Amino acid sequence: MLAGHNKDSTALPQLATDVRPLSHDILDKLPDGKPLEHLRSVLVSTGALPP
Repeated sequence: MLAGHNKDSTALPQLATDVRPLSHDILDKLPDGKPLEHLRSVLVSTGALPP
């Protein structure tokens, strides 16, 4: 499957165009999947999101 053609590929464009501050609540509204889990863990480990 090509990038941009699955449900996981919609998360980053949605986050990039959302004007609200990034939060766990915002991420909770996106489609579940391994890419979102990884993104959340990176954001937490870098301090961009609280644990």
